[in-house]
Amino acid sequence: MPLRIDIIRDGGSAETVESKGTVALGRGEDATVVLPGMAVARHHAEIALESESALRLRCRSPLGVEVNGEIIKDEKVLYAGDVFRIGAHRGEVTLSPDHEALMLRLELVSEPAIGDTSERRLDLSAAGLRIRRSAYVAALLVLLLALLVPLVMRSISAPPMVEAVLPSDEWWSSGVLSNGHQHFAGDCSACHERLFVRVQNSACLDCHQGIAHHSDQAQLVGLGEMDRQRCASCHREHGDAHAVLPQRPHTCIDCHAAPQDFPGVADMLAVDAFDTHPGFRATVTRIDGDTRRLERVAIQDGPQDNAGLFFPHDLHLEAEGVRGPDGVEHLVCADCHHPDAGNVGFRALVFERDCESCHRLDVAVGDRLLALPHAQPEVVRRQLSDAVESLPSAAFQPDLEDVVRRRAGPTADRGGAPSPQALIEEVFSTRVCAKCHAVQPDAGDRVEVLPAQLRQSWFVHARFTHADHGWVRCRDCHAAEASGEATDLLLPDIATCRTCHSGVESDSGVRSSCTDCHGFHTAGHSVLGSTQGVVNNGESFAEGR
Repeated sequence: MPLRIDIIRDGGSAETVESKGTVALGRGEDATVVLPGMAVARHHAEIALESESALRLRCRSPLGVEVNGEIIKDEKVLYAGDVFRIGAHRGEVTLSPDHEALMLRLELVSEPAIGDTSERRLDLSAAGLRIRRSAYVAALLVLLLALLVPLVMRSISAPPMVEAVLPSDEWWSSGVLSNGHQHFAGDCSACHERLFVRVQNSACLDCHQGIAHHSDQAQLVGLGEMDRQRCASCHREHGDAHAVLPQRPHTCIDCHAAPQDFPGVADMLAVDAFDTHPGFRATVTRIDGDTRRLERVAIQDGPQDNAGLFFPHDLHLEAEGVRGPDGVEHLVCADCHHPDAGNVGFRALVFERDCESCHRLDVAVGDRLLALPHAQPEVVRRQLSDAVESLPSAAFQPDLEDVVRRRAGPTADRGGAPSPQALIEEVFSTRVCAKCHAVQPDAGDRVEVLPAQLRQSWFVHARFTHADHGWVRCRDCHAAEASGEATDLLLPDIATCRTCHSGVESDSGVRSSCTDCHGFHTAGHSVLGSTQGVVNNGESFAEGR
């Protein structure tokens, strides 16, 4: 049985069509009835006969179909009297004039009528208002409330009830202060010394007197006119709780991306982002003849750090364990490397705490067992000298029964016993000290133990904290288990850092800016406002006050 459809366009005369199948409604040209308008999908809905007394509507668009005031997004059975809407178009299920069959009545609105608002434009003149007059009135109100009233309130002392009602200079604030400045957030004059004049460096230095320059070298401070920059050019206030800390790298890479443009630092490596940052350079100790010197070398070149120690990490970290005072022990990095305050780095190694339990400095002299102190060569010599002097003279006479027969000659070794001094020097050269420390003979017959020069940090121009990396295993960054020499520099290259970190513009890892690893105020003697002098409160810092 065909379905009769009455189509009424823009309230005009009806057009009747019949469909023997499914009626497709939508904006597409292949629809049975085309419904214009951007609120209609190309294939919005389908209607088919369900029975002699019902129609079935199937929604094909996520926009849905409104049926009797309810949005339908799947299927709905329609009966005579049901009303539905698709966009601005209205549909109703009715009965034919003879009341024997269902029919569909569609009232369509053409697209120009939907978007045409020419007859509904609003004009201020129709309400007795003029645009220019309203603009002047609004500008005067803003000037009065936001500028003049707060300015007057700064100059007079008004009752609290009046101050609570009238606008104040707090309206001039462009945002909240950072956490470090919250203690004077209510005193604008602490930084803004003069009205309508930007904050001067002098206001910052009143509190931050000891802030150092970027370098102690005046010619470096002058590069990029750093000695004439405003504090606020990098430290921008009124942003959020941490706005005063510069996070964006552009302040740094304005100069560091092209160091060749600045005489005096042309050999500096160019840096424009963490993703393209050159490899790390470490400051290591080099042996040059009888002297030691510091040198910065690239980590990827495999530099050696001659600290004057002999220590095999691999032997101490063997999976089978090592022999300790109480049996076999399985050592881990934390047994010797103890975090310092805040877990930034590690406390300096101490023999008595970190080594002595396994490596006791016990020496047998005759029938006496001496417990030698560590790092006190002169005390060790006196202690050994006293012990050797107490030995009987026979201890230094040759034992003729043990002399091996050999051809006589003027240079033949007669097997004489060592002298007391030789016994003392033997402790330094072979038996005890030399097992861990580098030694060398001095101008006389004595053996000198070279002091160990262990560095707390090999990155003198950067900072790193272990506190934020506590979830990372030591072996992920330091290849200690494969190191058999103390001269091995067990530091990761930047490629290891990039497994987690990326630049501030990247979404592939932890966003890292220049100031996460590098400090700006790094000088030791020169302070802001002057390229000469010393830090004002340097003595207090040195004495811990």
